[in-house]
Amino acid sequence: MRMNPDSKLMLPGSRGGIKEGMEPRGYVRWTLTDAKTGKFKKSGGSHNILTNKTREELASAATGGSVTYPGFIGVGVGTTTPAASDTGIETVSQFNGSNDAKAVDSKSVRSIYTARFVVQFPTGQANTAIKELALLSAADDGNLWARVAVNITKTTSERLTIYWYII
Repeated sequence: MRMNPDSKLMLPGSRGGIKEGMEPRGYVRWTLTDAKTGKFKKSGGSHNILTNKTREELASAATGGSVTYPGFIGVGVGTTTPAASDTGIETVSQFNGSNDAKAVDSKSVRSIYTARFVVQFPTGQANTAIKELALLSAADDGNLWARVAVNITKTTSERLTIYWYII
């Protein structure tokens, strides 16, 4: 925050504003398991990029405005590095042949300050070389809250579970 020289009031600036001071962030963890045996096969995780849409929605929530909260996770095959200015999945891979994003199986608050979203893609869904994941507030692409680059190859014999955390 910087001082307004005329009124001695603090103004949003390069430090202390909602963008830098609160610094919401996220993390995605995923696991692949064998659908028949239930045995763990592979997992990974990475920090994600929260988009400008997320910051807009959080500002609206803080002032009592209308908010459309995230509740869908989409998969894609795009390889561009995620950025805060992203508005959707770069290259959508419809997880079941007709839908861009799947409704999460559960939403919960973990350790007071963390929201967790969990979705599972069974054997008949998202069978592709997944390069991006997206947290969305609608079943169609757009309304992007967060995006992360990944490298997951899922087959018809595997179940993919995604755990998305917003801190």
